[in-house]
Amino acid sequence: MLRMNRRDLMDVCGTGDGIRLYNLLRKKPRLTLYVAKDDSLYQAILLETLTLYELVRKLSEKFGLQQNQVHSIARLCMNGIPVAFDDAFIATLDDESAFALLIIQ
Repeated sequence: MLRMNRRDLMDVCGTGDGIRLYNLLRKKPRLTLYVAKDDSLYQAILLETLTLYELVRKLSEKFGLQQNQVHSIARLCMNGIPVAFDDAFIATLDDESAFALLIIQ
């Protein structure tokens, strides 16, 4: 199915459904973040929607955390000022940004 081109999918599924299926199969993440925990290798976090909820969900999956254990996510900006992540802040991040993950318990 992944080898089918747009025209093939339109022939099999009909015009509208074929185009939607083609776009869905070719969907790429909107934002890629690289996160390292405890000076280990960086792990790619691929966000398809630019929301705090999805970031928490993906970090939890990748690093074996419970979602309810994550109370806030912050980035240290200029002069060490912590800035809390929210949906609007995530939307301003550059694709392929790198971060260090610090877990405070």
